Amino acid sequence: MVENRYRFNLVGITYDNDDGTSRQRILELSAGEKTAHLLRDTENEYDSNAFAIATSFGLIGYLPAGIAAEIAPAVDAGNDRFVIPYLVIEQFQTNEETWLWGADVIIETRSLNTGQTEYLQNWSPTEQTENIKTGNQNAQAVLTIVTMIIAVIVSLILFW
Repeated sequence: MVENRYRFNLVGITYDNDDGTSRQRILELSAGEKTAHLLRDTENEYDSNAFAIATSFGLIGYLPAGIAAEIAPAVDAGNDRFVIPYLVIEQFQTNEETWLWGADVIIETRSLNTGQTEYLQNWSPTEQTENIKTGNQNAQAVLTIVTMIIAVIVSLILFW
């Protein structure tokens, strides 16, 4: 049973992550993904209630502070778990010349007695750095392979 539902746009999408990876680049690589993880960021120096959201490619942004402040007490007490049933990553235009990647997200609270899988993970930026790097390396490898395939196809067309 869904108890609370929150719909929002991620914040912090234009910043780089602590390891220097671009959240805009990670959002671009994550376009089309439907799975993300809600991560309690207990080491966040700006907001003690912070929750990050990450895809398999890395951290893409944070919950707005008001939502984080509302749900943090229940999470920290171990009373509620959260799922992300809706994630849409797409580009949006901020002015005539600027396009950014962003994410529209829904999270839902589910009490422990509903039998739902726990999606919330305790997280710290230092623990996640290696996972983010691995995801970026995997994405770069895929892009390299796709580029090579395109080059071969173009060569075949030009020299056939």
